[in-house]
Amino acid sequence: MTIYKNIHIFTRESTYASALLESWSNNLNLSGNLIVFRDKKNIKFKYSDVYDDKIVYISNFFKFLIFLTPQLFRSKRIIFHFLPIGPSLLFWMFFPRLLKKSVWSVWGGDVYHYMIATQKRSSRVWESLRRIIIPKIPEITALVKEDFEAVVKHYKSTAEYKYTFYFVPLDYNYLNLILTKKPESKKKRILIGNSAVATNNHLEVFNELRFLNDQPVEIIVPLSYGNEGHYVENIINDGKRIFGDQFIPLTQFMPANEYSDLLVSIDVAVMNQVRSQGLGNVLPLLYLKKKVYLRSDSSSFKFLKRIGCTIFDTLELKNQTFEDIFTGHDFTKNHKIIEREMSKERCAEVWKQYVES
Repeated sequence: MTIYKNIHIFTRESTYASALLESWSNNLNLSGNLIVFRDKKNIKFKYSDVYDDKIVYISNFFKFLIFLTPQLFRSKRIIFHFLPIGPSLLFWMFFPRLLKKSVWSVWGGDVYHYMIATQKRSSRVWESLRRIIIPKIPEITALVKEDFEAVVKHYKSTAEYKYTFYFVPLDYNYLNLILTKKPESKKKRILIGNSAVATNNHLEVFNELRFLNDQPVEIIVPLSYGNEGHYVENIINDGKRIFGDQFIPLTQFMPANEYSDLLVSIDVAVMNQVRSQGLGNVLPLLYLKKKVYLRSDSSSFKFLKRIGCTIFDTLELKNQTFEDIFTGHDFTKNHKIIEREMSKERCAEVWKQYVES
């Protein structure tokens, strides 16, 4: 039986996971690594041939126990790419020995589960298990250090912090081609939020911007994933009620380059999440030299300010006029910062310690 040094456990395949594995295969030695996806194979994702014997799909707990458990005990390190929120927490609670050699690479939502844990009985159960498990994890990686600090504060963690990030799955070569593309619309375009998730706090932004409903403005709202209950329906109803025909909901997934074309047409983006969320939109928007509003009490705002980006405060929208919001700036500095900090090569570099060690 092959013994793997590093076992990477993902909840499911995604564009972010695919982009990460691509950056590794192009820049790192992958011998000794096993990639585990906790779902069935998704045919839309393709990987380098180097992964032929390094990726497994485990869609049921029986296979997890029979195949993966022996590998976990033999491995040098276990890396959680998103900490579980569900029944699999029971497995990790009963094997604290495995947790002692684990690394938690946070995605955002897996940190802030405590914010919604009181809503359902099952959520309260999972949260009680997480409060037992998380303090036993000795190392945590994150793009946004404030996410790590939230873990320390709310879960009494004494883990060591390391910096890593997931490469945003957009074609930056294509972004370079369209960087100076002139918007076809004569109207100003404002992007609000990144998904159909309540933490976007869409309605709060709609109310702050309702004075734009008689201005030459298009309100673009991505709602193509993350729908919870009737959230999409409710937000569309609210958007149409407040902005009428100015309101443009995006309810279907768009190919990457088509979505890039949309981003380059945006004048201003407004994100109203308290936690780190929507960076997959924010980072390319900054790269495209767009004006971006984030909440000043969010971890994303603090992170981007720390690395030198020029960001505006969503909480100040209530005090702003049309001219204030759409006043142009030179955001070349933001472009250079994202180009330096978020490249595929830089991504592979920060992950080298968890892949080649």
